[in-house]
Amino acid sequence: FPDAIRKLIRLDPQFVMSIGDFITGYMEDRKWINQDWVDVAVELAPLKVPFFYTVGNHDQTNPVLVDEWTKRFGRSYYHFSYKNVLFLVLNSEDGGYSKISQTQLDYFRKALADNPNPRWTFVFLHKPIWDKHEDADEKKDGSDGRTAFLKFEEMMKGKKYTVFCGHTHQYSRDVRDG
Repeated sequence: FPDAIRKLIRLDPQFVMSIGDFITGYMEDRKWINQDWVDVAVELAPLKVPFFYTVGNHDQTNPVLVDEWTKRFGRSYYHFSYKNVLFLVLNSEDGGYSKISQTQLDYFRKALADNPNPRWTFVFLHKPIWDKHEDADEKKDGSDGRTAFLKFEEMMKGKKYTVFCGHTHQYSRDVRDG
């Protein structure tokens, strides 16, 4: 991570996007959670441009981690526009493992309505939850992440966009619906 930060600085970006999993996670001891976040802040300190966090499963695996995230960063999903390019940052752990809540879908529906004609849209989330293998808890009632992401994709129909995610720790490129 420190090597990546040094390389980013040399690129002289306007800002940096991320795809989650900053801390060890899977714990409830606030002392250790705090130390993990302090370590992340120290590693990011040399970066003098805005850094946009995306929640990973390690960052919000339980209610204590969700609470700690909220204290530090506020909302776990958001959007912004830069030079008429729309950035949508989703939380693929919203309400549980591999989930996107209806509240989050409604938020992005409004963000898309408020920004109807961007030059391009970039979407960031941690897990590729459109893949059945990433959503072990798929539910018939549509409350699973895969079903929610398919609803999100419907909202994106006709728009030019690219999705970035992590979690699998290997590079792959997929083209969906053109």
